[in-house]
Amino acid sequence: MNKIGVVGCGWLGLPLSKHLATKYSRVKGTSRNTIKLEEMQHANVDAFLIDIESTIIKGNFKAFIRDLDTLVIGLNANKSEEYFDKIELLSRYVAESDVKKIIFLSTISVYDNINKVVDESDEINEQSLYIRVENIFKNNNRFLTTVLRLGGLIGEDRHPIKHLSGKNIEQNPKTPINLVHLNDCINVITKVIEQDIWNETFNVVYPYHPTKEEYYTAKAREYNLEAPIYDDSVSFKGKVVSSSKIMEKLNYIFKYEI
Repeated sequence: MNKIGVVGCGWLGLPLSKHLATKYSRVKGTSRNTIKLEEMQHANVDAFLIDIESTIIKGNFKAFIRDLDTLVIGLNANKSEEYFDKIELLSRYVAESDVKKIIFLSTISVYDNINKVVDESDEINEQSLYIRVENIFKNNNRFLTTVLRLGGLIGEDRHPIKHLSGKNIEQNPKTPINLVHLNDCINVITKVIEQDIWNETFNVVYPYHPTKEEYYTAKAREYNLEAPIYDDSVSFKGKVVSSSKIMEKLNYIFKYEI
């Protein structure tokens, strides 16, 4: 029986931990927010007040990780070395525990914008921050690690059009979108655990890639908002991130339209 911990019960981790608690007898979660701790407890998730910094983990992390065999790590990513230091510190604590299986939530930002379809077999810059962070766990033989590279996250209460509405956007309007719904992310993570799929890397992106201009103009109409204004003279490159591998390997069908 899996005993699962979720590190970072934020916008994705909180509903994930609550979902996993409906399927498994022991689920633990961490948060820096005491209100979220109460919500987790009400959903039968053992909640721990933990704050992971670059040089110290505040809170009783050893109690949190005790007796767990599977860990989902979903700390907010940023482009600073502090993020690397946090994950490296976390990995040292985890290495001293009984955890043997890791799901690490990464980002499709690992792929450069090269105006083509990219998948998990594409060459990437091994020295880039996000790849170095992934490799902290992937290169540690104490763990079986599956990395999920998530597209831009959306959900019922979170959609980028609400922030982009009416703004002047200095992006190429002809580049494609790479988004994924919160519920599909939760379902994919659950399937990895259920099917025992380890030592893999998967892209998790809804297989629909209209241009930003097409997509956000349509979403603005749907939400009755003003459409973003794009600068047609900007020539930033983009990419289409393929999720074919996870759809084939896990027999997964994305269910939540973006």
